[in-house]
Amino acid sequence: MFFAKKLSFSGQALLLIVTLLIVYGLIAVASAGIVLSNVNFHQSYYYFKSQFWKGLIPGVILAILVFRFPYKEIKKISFFALLAGIILLAGTFIPGLRICQKGACRWVNLGFLAIQPAEIIKLLIIIYLSAWLEKHQKSLKSFFRGLLPILLICGLVGTMILIEPDLGTLGVLTLSIILLLFLGNVKIYHLGVLFLIGIIIVFLAINFLPYASNRWHSFVNPGSDIQGKSYQSYQSLIALGSGGLLGRGLGNSLQKYRFLPEPVGDSIFAIIGEELGFLGGAVLILLLFLFVYFGIRIARRAPDRFGYFLVNGIIILIAVQSLINLAAITRLIPLTGITLPFISYGGTSLAISLTSVGLILNVDRNRRGKNNF
Repeated sequence: MFFAKKLSFSGQALLLIVTLLIVYGLIAVASAGIVLSNVNFHQSYYYFKSQFWKGLIPGVILAILVFRFPYKEIKKISFFALLAGIILLAGTFIPGLRICQKGACRWVNLGFLAIQPAEIIKLLIIIYLSAWLEKHQKSLKSFFRGLLPILLICGLVGTMILIEPDLGTLGVLTLSIILLLFLGNVKIYHLGVLFLIGIIIVFLAINFLPYASNRWHSFVNPGSDIQGKSYQSYQSLIALGSGGLLGRGLGNSLQKYRFLPEPVGDSIFAIIGEELGFLGGAVLILLLFLFVYFGIRIARRAPDRFGYFLVNGIIILIAVQSLINLAAITRLIPLTGITLPFISYGGTSLAISLTSVGLILNVDRNRRGKNNF
């Protein structure tokens, strides 16, 4: 890209890795979605085209804009950006504006496109929390003066996401916030309390939210209803197992022929494993690992603590989301509906992921010496 010369080696490496992930994801969406495209839209590559025009193009534009945005101004507008995100998230409660699918109202119709506000709010929370951690570093040891105000804001956002309902996104956001607070040297005792509250919320969700209850029971009793509650996880394992070492070959998946639900969404890694085998899946995991590795290297040379927290927060967010998706598809945890960053179909998700990359590269562009703060 035109700004590559302004980046460090780690920044250039990260940019290359993201480019490879995007190419990998577009190919995966094109292959995994070809059957659904024909069935639902009577064209072969609807999901590929939609991902390109509604995810990649806006994402690249946003990434360039935030890369060129004055670094010192980012934290100054973080609160107002978060406030705008909360207002947008409130749109999921307004009839006529919200879009509901499968019992969940997670999208907002803006007329010319539909967006998923929860994807946007995740990034905005990380930006605002990073600014908060820098500004209130000395008071963070106090629960009431340092921690409670930010927890009230995060709690408001979390409650709105839970009401949608979107327990998976809430879990990703909660874990990411706790890990970022840990980096901010918040007391372990306070973090333990937050984690316990999260466990209680999960317990209540399993008992009172039917979709969460179904996913939990299909996880603990996988063979009890393989044509119903356990169907998606069962078909995911079939796809992964049938891929072997090298896979059936690109485009040759059988599971995408309407056997595996959400083949372009949270199940896309299963299709990748079926078509490209263990090696193809391992290459993808390696790229995600390298993304995290070079992101951490960039964070270590951030110009101030805000940049340090911001880059680490974004890396944590993407890493947590990736791990949860991969763990769910391989049945290490219950299905969550969480998609795979850069890979799964979803215009808002891809655009925000690329915006996050733009922010990381902005920090890298303004780098100083190692641990300069």
